[in-house]
Amino acid sequence: MLARERAAWCTVAAVCGALAVAAGAFGAHAAPAGSKAQQLLTTGATWQLIHAVALLASLALAPSRGAAACFTLGLVAFPGALYALAWDGPSWWGAVAPVGGLAFLVAWLLVAVAAWRRGFI
Repeated sequence: MLARERAAWCTVAAVCGALAVAAGAFGAHAAPAGSKAQQLLTTGATWQLIHAVALLASLALAPSRGAAACFTLGLVAFPGALYALAWDGPSWWGAVAPVGGLAFLVAWLLVAVAAWRRGFI
């Protein structure tokens, strides 16, 4: 993976991390306490932040274009669907979240393959 490409993926991860912090703060301070919106924002922010860090770590330890692309798809689809539902988006957004979850699963498996190939496992 080229340095410029790695920098682009790192930028994606950083922006997703910032969005996760913003969504989490909004959920904690602006959404009604105990509401479904608050739960959706909290869940989306948690998963987005975890996987933004995972994308950064995978780029540092076992770079894989496929894993980076799948992490990015997951970082957009999974929390994005939850955020849309939290802000009273159409219910079909609920069908988008599993696509993001599947993308996360594939990304983790691709990181495992990349690590195996590099002798980390």
